Amino acid sequence: MRKIFFLLLTLLGQICLAQGVVVPKSGAALDKETGSSFCPLDSIPDWVKEKTTQKEYELWKKASRYYQVDYSVLQKDLSKDQKRRLYESLEEACEKMEVCGKQEGVDEMLTFALPAPIDSTIVWNTCSYVKIDENLSFRKIEGIVFHSKDYPEAQVKVIVWCVYDKI
Repeated sequence: MRKIFFLLLTLLGQICLAQGVVVPKSGAALDKETGSSFCPLDSIPDWVKEKTTQKEYELWKKASRYYQVDYSVLQKDLSKDQKRRLYESLEEACEKMEVCGKQEGVDEMLTFALPAPIDSTIVWNTCSYVKIDENLSFRKIEGIVFHSKDYPEAQVKVIVWCVYDKI
């Protein structure tokens, strides 16, 4: 179950692309809570060079040719694994853009969402239970894995069908 949940979080942590969004020319912060902002094409803040290696900086340079980039992820304290996944995703996005090319009239934005730590406090409710033998059972379980703090009625519920082995 944890593997499934981790997979969902990992998928959420991949590159998020938004197309056709109007971005202020000034690159002003779009999200006051996270401080994220998108820089114009071919524009990289000076502080990015200080926070990256030469190879990493070259990737950001390449990305900025194709995307209006949100560099706020670099201001976070990243683990080695998060940093590795970040640059793998960035490299993949740049490769795709080099192959596909930039579409005329379409503004593309690039931002990264880091997966949250695994929440082991999720309450899983058993909806169906079929005992197969002494150690094996077939279950349908569900749990709410996300809800909005502003709108508690807006939530994401995961339903899992699985075979559970006690051994």
